[in-house]
Amino acid sequence: MKVILILTCLFLQPITNQNQRIMESSFIYINYKYGSIPAKGYEKTEEKRAGGLAGGHVTCTIDQTVYGFTDEGSGEDTHIIPSTNHPNGYWQVETITDWNAKMVGEKYMVIPVLITKQQKTDLFKLLNQYIKKAPYDYAFFGIRCASAMHDLLGDAKIIPHVAFGIVWIKYFYPSSFGKYMKSLAKKKGWQIQYYTGRKSRIWDSF
Repeated sequence: MKVILILTCLFLQPITNQNQRIMESSFIYINYKYGSIPAKGYEKTEEKRAGGLAGGHVTCTIDQTVYGFTDEGSGEDTHIIPSTNHPNGYWQVETITDWNAKMVGEKYMVIPVLITKQQKTDLFKLLNQYIKKAPYDYAFFGIRCASAMHDLLGDAKIIPHVAFGIVWIKYFYPSSFGKYMKSLAKKKGWQIQYYTGRKSRIWDSF
């Protein structure tokens, strides 16, 4: 009887440990909106967007709230180089409902990222600080949506950290970060969700 009990405990222990790890983990979601240009014949009805096909935008969904670094609505043109005296970049916070409404007709992918409870705690701690005051400006030759997201996830030890002076060069184009996260998701076996955009625009693809 004792032998059976011992064997049962040894068999169940790995399962129990695995279930414990699952309970202590959860998903966040990286949203990548593809760059685009107006399709032929729609030049007058479709807007031109910053970056064109090489543009795009990166945000992150955590617990039904969407976060992303931008200068949209600042009332200023995007800075060419970062300004320490008059920064115009900020971390935007939206409900998932508002964000979903904005994404109708857009081409984008949603990449799940499995994180631990501690990583989530660290992520929220950083976000709360950054929402109050971003640690950098939004600038063409500087930190923008993709590099800011990599810096945030790197500081929370969710993905490998890249030096601050290099990250904006490495992810100068949002598509570079999209490709990186897509590759990571495939390696980890995380299921990516894809959404097609309206036909009145030509979308980047990778």
